[in-house]
Amino acid sequence: MATATAPAAPAPTEAEIRAAIEADMAAYPNDNEESRLREAIDRMADSLNWHRDLDPVEDEVFEYGNNIWTDLRPSQAQRLAELREAAQERGYQSAREAILDELVAAALAFGAEYPDAPRSTREAVTA
Repeated sequence: MATATAPAAPAPTEAEIRAAIEADMAAYPNDNEESRLREAIDRMADSLNWHRDLDPVEDEVFEYGNNIWTDLRPSQAQRLAELREAAQERGYQSAREAILDELVAAALAFGAEYPDAPRSTREAVTA
């Protein structure tokens, strides 16, 4: 005698997948790699970093620069820093969104390929 099984839940929607990933990221902020993404972007942005400091021990001027500009006036160095920092944040947000979009696309592809795959009964975690 065959036993009846509950009908499979429909494949998750894009909104459900995105919400589940975002909820997981928010619920476990120390378990994700967002800080490493920021570090990678910061490291790339160092290519546009330039400033001059006085070394108090050696009483010398230390120039931390790049291969693009040198000997900037303070106002120029400040503007470069402002533009660089804004670009870093835009880059981070764009990269994060691109990664999320790719993960959602992968989950949607799986859902389309296996529409009867068992769905989790766990409620989305909210922060």
